[in-house]
Amino acid sequence: MNRNNLFTIILIVLIGGIGYMWYSSSQTPQDAPGAEEAAATFTQSIAQLERLRTIDIDTTIFQDPVFVSLEAPPVPIEAPVTPGRTNPFLKFR
Repeated sequence: MNRNNLFTIILIVLIGGIGYMWYSSSQTPQDAPGAEEAAATFTQSIAQLERLRTIDIDTTIFQDPVFVSLEAPPVPIEAPVTPGRTNPFLKFR
């Protein structure tokens, strides 16, 4: 490798490193847009989950004689369906 190519490679790496350092130092986590809104939404979600855990469902209806006497409706028998063409994309003759 000649001296000119080596100098070009070192220059490109140096400029890339300086650019990376400048870019990474200009952005701080405090400047992130929507960070406060995301924290508020997260807090609301946690509060809603806590409310769900406090729900007490009354299951005595499942032991009620009227509920126990319920039966599933019979499944209706459907008429046989005539199938369509085997390949619907073929042209009609």
